[in-house]
Amino acid sequence: MGITWAMTRLLETMRTPHVCFALLVAASLGHAQDRSFVTEVRTMVDSDQQALYEFDNPNLVSLRHEVPDKALAVAEGQLAFGVNKVFAHFDAFNAADPTWTIMADARTQWIDQVTIDGGDLNGTIGTFTASLRVFGSDAFAFSGAYNTPDAELYGFWDSWIGTSTDGGGSYLVGGWFGSWYSDGEGGVEY
Repeated sequence: MGITWAMTRLLETMRTPHVCFALLVAASLGHAQDRSFVTEVRTMVDSDQQALYEFDNPNLVSLRHEVPDKALAVAEGQLAFGVNKVFAHFDAFNAADPTWTIMADARTQWIDQVTIDGGDLNGTIGTFTASLRVFGSDAFAFSGAYNTPDAELYGFWDSWIGTSTDGGGSYLVGGWFGSWYSDGEGGVEY
């Protein structure tokens, strides 16, 4: 099982994480002024939560959280020029003593401050074109002690390109998202 996270605080009993892919903007007739990126990975087994936040680190950021004979949560993310990936996985090992909460979250975000000017480069409003490609797959199912209508699962992923004006008024340019959730009868809906 795997899923990831995108800027939400979570967790109710047996709730699980989300996936966020990130932000890639290619600007025409503009120049970059300030670039930064962040990779965030978080895990939780019962009430023991761990997190890593890496700023401007192009290497793979990985967090493995295992409680022997109980549960495993793994979250990984990497963001650099030409690389933008996240991965999350969790398992519960003991059906006789089920873990109450398991979470694996990974998020990457690219931030690029750009001045966009018209073709004459004279301070007039310009435009830009942005492209977004999303690849990935996942599947969820309850098993063992969790194969009951009482178990709750929530998973979320999104991938988006957002822009914000100088005054901070943000609007979404484009994006994709999906979520998995318990159907209340022991199954999972997408």
